[in-house]
Amino acid sequence: MNKEEQNEQSRIDYTIEAIKTEQKRIQESLKSVKEEARDIRSNFWEDVRVNLAEPDDVSETNISIRQQEHFLRERERNYEHGEKQLAVFDKMKNSPYFARIDIEDEETPRENIYIGIGSALDESDQFLVYDWRAPISSVYYDGQIGEATYETPEGKLTVNVLLKRQFKIKDGKLESMFDTNDAIGDEMLQEVLGSESSLQMKNIVATIQQEQNRIIRDTKSDLLFVQGAAGSGKTSAVLQRIAYLLYRFRNGLDEKQMMIFSPNRLFNHYIANVLPELGEKNMIQTTFQDFIAKRLGKLEVESLFEQFENETNEARKEILLLKESTFLFELIGKYIALLQKGGLRFKDIKFRGETVISKEDIQAIFYAIPRYKMPARFLETKKSTSGKII
Repeated sequence: MNKEEQNEQSRIDYTIEAIKTEQKRIQESLKSVKEEARDIRSNFWEDVRVNLAEPDDVSETNISIRQQEHFLRERERNYEHGEKQLAVFDKMKNSPYFARIDIEDEETPRENIYIGIGSALDESDQFLVYDWRAPISSVYYDGQIGEATYETPEGKLTVNVLLKRQFKIKDGKLESMFDTNDAIGDEMLQEVLGSESSLQMKNIVATIQQEQNRIIRDTKSDLLFVQGAAGSGKTSAVLQRIAYLLYRFRNGLDEKQMMIFSPNRLFNHYIANVLPELGEKNMIQTTFQDFIAKRLGKLEVESLFEQFENETNEARKEILLLKESTFLFELIGKYIALLQKGGLRFKDIKFRGETVISKEDIQAIFYAIPRYKMPARFLETKKSTSGKII
């Protein structure tokens, strides 16, 4: 090892020790949080005053329940966050980061930025490692040596990039490093692309290309279509985009609010490890056929194979012609317009067997709302009914 490599190995050792120390602290904290959550669950109804005799009593009961729910959810969120951080640290102990950039600007002297699959802080809360999804990390993927601009929640910032370095670290040991002017050096790409193939897609955030990075970090498009030739990295870019969105909007978005439709179940298995490798939980992964079959219950859903096999079925041909016709499209529009005026069926909202808001009241609230589109009317109805309960 030359002097520079020795310095980098020393920093790797220091970072790994800091990660291990933080792991121990989180593990101790989780024990306490778990005990608190268990106590809240076991004493939930003892700490809630239930009285539905009068409207004021219903309101007081609701506030009491919400309070206990808030305490429990807060503990559960803390526990989930701690578990998630431990999972990331488990991976970072072997390879704490994969890249370094040195930057400076008019106000800040030269600063070393190390980039990995997650963040790590030292005892004084200074960043030892930046998450690959952090705003500053985009300079590694997009910029070259010299002036570079990156987006932050507060706006664009411009820095001067003095160094771009890439590492291969295994079991805490520096195996190789190289400086480059490109977004991703050829050496690293050859290393990744030449590695052994497997039955599951790998986490390759170290080799995200500039075009992929634009897809991953796009937060302005309501709909985003990713097109490319086979093997161009569409799937990995989309999965990394999901990981980025979960990081960027972590206070209001989680994996339970997301779903990915795969072409088949084998593909679900192929991509199953990507998000966990990045420290995120997997969202619901399914095929469109499985999703529809589950939602429709007892109705039979044909697979694509069955559809092609049944092309000679005359009755089925007529159904297909109807489904593809403008007549059915217009008919669905008329049906939705009809439901705007009446016909939707609601259910009573009950608590412990007693009706809190009747279905007739909910129906009256829904149809009293000005003629917004259906989704907006449902949201307004939800707000109104929640207000009545409170």
